[in-house]
Amino acid sequence: MIDQLHILQTEVLVNGRRPREGAIELIRFFHEQDIPYLILSEQSGRNRSQLADFFENCGFPRIFDHRFYTSAMAAVDWLMAYEPERRTVDYLGGNAIRSAIEISGLNLSRNEAQALFLGMDRNLTYDDYADALQPLLNGALLLSTDSRRRMRLEGREIIGNGSLTKMFEYAAGTKAADFGHGSILMLRMALRYLKLYPEDVLMVGNSFEKDIQPAVELGMPSVYVTQGRSIVNLDISEDCHPDFIVEDLHGLTR
Repeated sequence: MIDQLHILQTEVLVNGRRPREGAIELIRFFHEQDIPYLILSEQSGRNRSQLADFFENCGFPRIFDHRFYTSAMAAVDWLMAYEPERRTVDYLGGNAIRSAIEISGLNLSRNEAQALFLGMDRNLTYDDYADALQPLLNGALLLSTDSRRRMRLEGREIIGNGSLTKMFEYAAGTKAADFGHGSILMLRMALRYLKLYPEDVLMVGNSFEKDIQPAVELGMPSVYVTQGRSIVNLDISEDCHPDFIVEDLHGLTR
């Protein structure tokens, strides 16, 4: 278990800006033991460099950019691999999406967009959404990079990008390709990025639904981090269960 490449979502390492129990020690352990790992993020507001800065500001040892793989990167990689003729795109969201598009060499255009990348941006207006709808009505693909139905901000629940995705799906009469936390597509593109097979990696997650179930479906070994929660009401079965269960991230360093 220790020698395999570990895949972790940002949420298993941090809660807001607070490191979870054992998270800093785990990353330090990875560095000391030269254990490979990849951190997945669906935050459209932070590219890889900004994610590295964020984790360092949270108290983690410095993490190199290549240790991060964003949902925006996954969506761009998927489009270029499986819809290569769609070279002109548009996006709603933050720096992670724009960085991934610019690095890829795709062309940005709202009027002629053949694909729309959708991420969270709380500064958008109704007119921005209406404008972005137009290419979808003309056959552009909808690529969602953030599946959160709600987000917690300043002590209250707000509408998440997953809910906005549903709005666009309904308005355009289309179905989005989902690359957010918990999506099979995101994990498949992460494996493609790593050039590894599912059995070569270990998924570490604190959400049974969004981490363990997709990992099991793809044939990935997995570790479920309970963080003190009971496993009684989870849909664990003989066919769908984690390979290991630990209470906190210290359990991966032993």
